[in-house]
Order: sequence, then structure tokens, then C-alpha cells
Amino acid sequence: MLTNDYILLAMLRATLSHDLMEVEKLLPLEASAWNEVIGKASAHGVSGLLYSVVEQLPKSLRPPLELLLRLYGLSERRKKYYEHQFQTASLFASALKAKGIEMKVLKGLSFSTYYEHPELRECGDCDCYLSRIEKGSKGSSGSKAGANGFEVGNKTILEMGGSSEFGSYKHSHLFLNGLMFENHHYITDFNGTQRGKAIELLLEKAIDSSSGNRIDETDMVCPCAYFNALHLIRHAQGNFISEGLILRMIYDWAMLLRVEQEHLDWSQLYSDLEVCGLRQFAEVMTTICVEYLGLRLTVKEVTLCKNKKMVEAVLKDTLGDSIRMTQGESLGHKIIRIMARYGRFWRYRNLAIESVPVMIWNSLAFSSFMKRNISLE
Repeated sequence: MLTNDYILLAMLRATLSHDLMEVEKLLPLEASAWNEVIGKASAHGVSGLLYSVVEQLPKSLRPPLELLLRLYGLSERRKKYYEHQFQTASLFASALKAKGIEMKVLKGLSFSTYYEHPELRECGDCDCYLSRIEKGSKGSSGSKAGANGFEVGNKTILEMGGSSEFGSYKHSHLFLNGLMFENHHYITDFNGTQRGKAIELLLEKAIDSSSGNRIDETDMVCPCAYFNALHLIRHAQGNFISEGLILRMIYDWAMLLRVEQEHLDWSQLYSDLEVCGLRQFAEVMTTICVEYLGLRLTVKEVTLCKNKKMVEAVLKDTLGDSIRMTQGESLGHKIIRIMARYGRFWRYRNLAIESVPVMIWNSLAFSSFMKRNISLE
């Protein structure tokens, strides 16, 4: 592992341990090294977490002023965007609640509730799953993949002065006050496969069977921990296979386990992960959290990955330079990215939920260009 990568991981460990001793032993750094650490933290969605550690360091161990101000700017900009996102999403949730629709938030804002300081969790758009609230029920009734609230969400955003557009068979894109909502009709890209459908149905059952918890004093709802655990692993695995993880995804898992590990039914969760073909990937994620982020396990039922080479390969891949989708990418970049994705399919096939031929077919048949519209039926 490169020295600067180790330093970034040490900084993240310090946010869990609240102990700067290990970090201070690795300092001071040259300006070029700080520049690389800050750049990687930004690319991996953890710049706010990095700054939360750096600001506690003695002045003699901090980055040069120019780089310190850059890191401070990244952190503050993300905090302000988080506040904007939170307020805008809260407005949408309130408008939906008035129509008898409950807004359960997927990923971002929900995962931030596991952080000690939620505003340090960098969020992009806001994913939501909408379902009609039953009178006399503590939770939502739910129906096929949020279908009973999906169209209401599309109409409500227009009434609020926003706009909407087709995204994919999985979700629509809604826009309000500069924030994009992914309004989920389905939770995952199940792409019509038997295993994909099985995972989708498991997630729907998990999110519909529990009322979840209100986020602060808003009408937004954080789904139950069981759903969040299963969904986090499925989402991270999908990203890993297609283009690679970022550290924020691994840190999310560490935060969820830190808060919820003693409240989860691990026997049932592992059984579901086996059905989904995700248990080994979950064990890899947990092992990275324990061995590299310093997560402390308090539940004996939690299992780790015994294949150390696989764990190291996933972490090395995460910290390396992956070819990712960019806005307005050229045709050449797109071709290179797609070919790199096919290479990942083969290289990490042991962590995939589908065979390599199926993954290649799905990447073509269900690409954004095709705009296919399918259902679970």
C-alpha cells in the first residue's frame, strides 16, 4: 500500500477511535504528499472526514496554509450542500405527507444518520422510495416496488415548481431547487434475471415490513437497519463490479455496523445474503472495515473474509485509479470505460452475482441508451 494511501486510512481510523496518536506518528508530510492525500479524499467522498481530523492536529503537523484552506473549502462546501439537500428533501417529504405518501430515503441522507456528524457524509442526489400511508398503521402499506407512491411523486414535484424526466425502468429523475431526486419505482437494477428479481423482492419485503425512523423532526424516513444493511451491500457490490468502490461506501458500512451490529438479525441477514450471492462480498467489506478502518466488532455472529488476498485486492482496487463515467465524456473515453468494465467482470467474477456472459449482456441490453421498460411480472 502506498504511504499516502495508508495515511488517508489512518485519518479515517482516527474518526472512529478519536485517537490522533497513530496519525501524528506519520506526520509531518511534504506539501506534495498532502496534496495527494487531499485530492484522493475529495475523489472518494471523505474530504469532510479528513478535515475533521486535520483541524485537531497541532499547527506544526497541519498541511501548508494554501492546502489547509483548500481542504477547509471542500469541507464547508460539502456541509452547505448537505444542508441544502436536507432542507429541499424535507420540503418534498412534507408535500408528499400531505397527500398520504411516505418518503423513505435510500442511501445518502439515511446513511448519514449513522455518522457522529451527519453533515460530514457527502451526498449527491437524493434517492427515495414512496408508498401510501395506511390509516391506523404505524408504517406504510407498500405495494409493488413503491408503485403506489411513484406517480404521486412525479406529479407532486411539478406542483412544487420542479421538473421530472424518465430515468430508467428503476426510477424517474425529479428536479427541485437544484437537487435531483431519484424517485424509485424499483429499488435495484434487477435487469430481468432470476437472481436480480429475488434480490429486488427481498429488498421490497424488508423496506415494506418496517416503518423505519423519522430523520430528525422531518417527514423523511430512514428505512430499518436490516433493509439498509442489505441495500448497502447490494449497491456497493454493483458499483464494485461495474467501476469500483470509493472509500465513502466502505466507511458507510463501518458506520452502519458501529451503530447497528447488535440490533441486526445476523442469521437472517446472512441467509438473505447467501440467496443474493452477496455474502462473500459482505465479508470482504466487513474485513476492510475491521482491519483498515479500525471498526470494533461486538457481535460474535459477524464473520470476516478468510481470503486475505481477495481483501487486499479489493482494497488495492479501491485506492487505485478506476476509469469512471464523467459528464460529457468523449466517445473514446466511453469505449475505454466499457472495455475496462468487461475486464472487471472477469477479474472479479468470484464476487459477482451473475455469470460473466449475463453481466455483459445486461450492460448492453439495459444501457441508458436502450431505455428499456421492464417489470417484475
